[in-house]
Amino acid sequence: MLRQAFVENAGHCTFSTGEGGRRSAHPETRIATGHWQGTDPATFNTRATEADPCGRARYVSYQPAPYPRPYDLSHPADRYRP
Repeated sequence: MLRQAFVENAGHCTFSTGEGGRRSAHPETRIATGHWQGTDPATFNTRATEADPCGRARYVSYQPAPYPRPYDLSHPADRYRP
């Protein structure tokens, strides 16, 4: 079970109060219903603004590039060779 959300900001864990607080309820909803609901950037931005009207809501749609060197133990050719 993995769901990623991205904010348009530099740095590590530089979320606003609204951005940080609102995302934590989603795993519980997913477990209870069996479905992800309201995890698009627009919904996250709305919820972040409701939680902290003075903060910035910066969730964006983003698809990261594939990992450049996948590693899988089931494929011997992927093993590390010094």
